[in-house]
Amino acid sequence: MDRLRVNNGLDVYCGKNIAFDFACNYILEHSEDPRSRLPKVAIVSDRAVAGYYYNLFENQFIMHDIRPKLISVNACDTDKGLKTVLEISGYLSEFDFGSNDWVVALGGGGVIDCAAFAAGLYRSGCVNFLAVPTTVYAMTDCITSDKAYVNLGMHKDELSCPMKIDAALCDTEFLKSVPAKYRSNGYAAVIRYSVLGDTGLISNLSEPEDMREFLERVYKVRSDIRQYNPVLLTLGCELAFAIDAYNRFNNLAEGASLALSIYSALPEQGRTLMRRLYSSLGLPYEIDPKITPMIKRNLESYLDGIAEDTIRIADYEDGKWVVRDLNKADAKRIFYDRLEMIETKESN
Repeated sequence: MDRLRVNNGLDVYCGKNIAFDFACNYILEHSEDPRSRLPKVAIVSDRAVAGYYYNLFENQFIMHDIRPKLISVNACDTDKGLKTVLEISGYLSEFDFGSNDWVVALGGGGVIDCAAFAAGLYRSGCVNFLAVPTTVYAMTDCITSDKAYVNLGMHKDELSCPMKIDAALCDTEFLKSVPAKYRSNGYAAVIRYSVLGDTGLISNLSEPEDMREFLERVYKVRSDIRQYNPVLLTLGCELAFAIDAYNRFNNLAEGASLALSIYSALPEQGRTLMRRLYSSLGLPYEIDPKITPMIKRNLESYLDGIAEDTIRIADYEDGKWVVRDLNKADAKRIFYDRLEMIETKESN
């Protein structure tokens, strides 16, 4: 087992089977004297992950006379909202969780966001929080965030609250059972880090040979970018939001919108190199021109809803990534140009 450190001070433990051997021990070591009162534990997980792993994960707690409460939630993007957050919070209230008790999020980014949101709101964040991410996206992007995000109606990640994770356990065994539909979400997040600061990250992206080394590189490049200019980490967000607002009704793979948006922002040479990678990972790099008008409307609605007159966007200029301060009209023109880059051409 290796201990990795993220730029926000989060301790990440990485290794094979550590989720099933170390989670309970970590909680007992970081709780008040367990001899006087064992901590209560709530495990928030989606139904698919719980079906695969819950019994094995639960065993370590039962061996220490702790009977965890399973809170089973839906993990799909349309369920990542306040209804799920309130459901989790209701369980914590019903079982009277307090400052010596723990919420464990066992799942992908949606599970971690909802569980962290509930843990942050319940009694002003008095409970402890352990993240056990089960996807590449959750391991590389979600747990490193300062905030937990949930949707509001049809608006993605509209609500946020501070994310306070005591520790995260990244167990490589989980990655073997991740459905292909959810892998692309992690691929898109890592590709963003790669194009911004470490092109080597995309080597063997589908199956990293050394997950510890891979995660360490991801955390380092994210930290370096954040220190240099955190706005760069928003690369692709605006156009991805507009594409995603359309894609949510079309059952496309998670991460497809961000992957398309990043691809559209690359210089021509970069797009040429990325096409082969995208094809091998099952990521799209083209859209049907017929849906462009709807994506434009979504984009305009998103940009017009920003209160500030100036919009800061990450852009590739003179051979490097920079942050540009633009008025809304100029920003829209840049995104229109990017949309044109990913429209399917008749010659293709």
